[in-house]
Amino acid sequence: MKAVQIIKYVFAVIGLVLFAVAGLVYVNTQRFLAEASHAPGVVIDLTESRTRDNDGDTSIVYRAVVRYHSSTGAELEFTDSMGSNPPSYEVGEEVEVLYLPGKAHSAEIKSGVGQWVGVIVLGILGTLFFGVGAGIMLVQWQIGRKHADLQRNGRRIEASFQGVELNGSLEVNGRNPFQIVAHWLNPGTRELHVFNSPNIWFDPSDYIDREQIAVWIDPNNPKRYLVDLSFLPKVAN
Repeated sequence: MKAVQIIKYVFAVIGLVLFAVAGLVYVNTQRFLAEASHAPGVVIDLTESRTRDNDGDTSIVYRAVVRYHSSTGAELEFTDSMGSNPPSYEVGEEVEVLYLPGKAHSAEIKSGVGQWVGVIVLGILGTLFFGVGAGIMLVQWQIGRKHADLQRNGRRIEASFQGVELNGSLEVNGRNPFQIVAHWLNPGTRELHVFNSPNIWFDPSDYIDREQIAVWIDPNNPKRYLVDLSFLPKVAN
């Protein structure tokens, strides 16, 4: 389906972009930690921020307001960029401040892992997006490889056409694909094999003008098979 083809590339590209941004944030964080001066600070207040989600529910986070003295003796204040609920700090609590001399806006509380939250979040999101895109590509590649192997090394049989069914186990954009169902009675074992075609994103019923459907099977394992759909029309782009 065209939507799946688009999704795999979009997700993969988004994942790569997030990885690139995570790399930039990592480099900037490393540079900041290497160049930053240290100073003792104290939490003098907690600011309250309210956000409203799509359901109208309100959430509150608290950010620490910190006062510290720079290496020049100047008394400075800043509000920590990280917020939480319950608050991570208490008024009067002593903290260690990292800042770049001459850049008051760069000050932040030294928090170990907290300095790497941006890198971690971007890395996780990048992994999720790229994983989805790459996963779809990998599955499609494996299916294509299996089909090519069956057509090259498999045994071609004629199965009896039974009908067309919706594949209820798969849904994309509210749509279920169709599958052609065919039966074949193995003359050697007298076992009945039920074959389901690959997913078809249009109803093929009007284009099936035969009672026998070609199926490629693995001679050693008939459960590995490929229903031949080459007789169906191609969907125009």
